[in-house]
Amino acid sequence: MPQLIVNADDLGFSPGTNQGILEAHQNGVVTSTTTMVNLDYAEAGLKRLQTDAPHIGIGLHINLTHGKPVSSPERVPSLVDEDGNFYPETRLLEAALNYDGDELYEEIAAQIERFVALTGKLPTHLDSHYHIAFLHPLALEATPPLTAATGRLPMPGQ
Repeated sequence: MPQLIVNADDLGFSPGTNQGILEAHQNGVVTSTTTMVNLDYAEAGLKRLQTDAPHIGIGLHINLTHGKPVSSPERVPSLVDEDGNFYPETRLLEAALNYDGDELYEEIAAQIERFVALTGKLPTHLDSHYHIAFLHPLALEATPPLTAATGRLPMPGQ
């Protein structure tokens, strides 16, 4: 029997985003969410969901566009600006032309590992902020091997 999944991405973006996702789930609209594990409010959001919404599916929202990477910025220099932050939307297209595939693999792997460290389990699925991990050829090349290595996590298009 087909099942409708309503996913709310950006968990961890702000306290308001976290609260909105929780309320939308508790009111029966949202059935899953994806988390931006590199952002300041991710840990609190995940803890709150695990306590107050134990049946919600929780996936990873691969983030290569906001905040600092999970990896040390020195290890992923092609992904970050001079301040060690991911490139903002205004510079993203230009910056993405210079992304290094190994660095993308490292950062996506680090985000999966951070998710597991925060939750104690694998994400239920993967998606990507602004779809960058599925639109950029090198990021798309890096992501499927990681999903296979971690148990064939569902991704868009699968």
